[in-house]
Amino acid sequence: MVNFYAYEYFLKQVNSSQNFKFVIAAIIGLLLVGLAFQFAHHHDDNKYRDLIIIVVLCGVLLLGIQFTNYQQSRNTNNKSSQMTFFIKSLAKDKKVKPQDVYCNQTALTNQMVVKIHKDYYQVIFNTDFSSYQLVKAALVNNKINIVK
Repeated sequence: MVNFYAYEYFLKQVNSSQNFKFVIAAIIGLLLVGLAFQFAHHHDDNKYRDLIIIVVLCGVLLLGIQFTNYQQSRNTNNKSSQMTFFIKSLAKDKKVKPQDVYCNQTALTNQMVVKIHKDYYQVIFNTDFSSYQLVKAALVNNKINIVK
């Protein structure tokens, strides 16, 4: 079974898990402030100092994970933007709505297959992906899955 991705799929490529990550970061920040306050009042008790070190290390780890996720999210958003631009351009050339165009890839790739209504085309891009050529194609396996 071949997946074909709808125009709407590329429009929805926004990370909804970002809110969860911000909540975790806020909790760690509040924990750090609370532990620093306790440590300020109890200088002799080393358990607060140790807890502050643990929370700071967790914060640094979370910051590293957040940065990696941010880079991945930016990369995904860039690919989705390129795909939506391509789909709009293709739809305009074929005089159809972007919602009638489906792609078998989530990023612009040479020789990807697009579905427009009931027709399939292989897309051949030039070297810098600034122009393309459509070649009528047929699928070996006609079982497709539309991902919206």
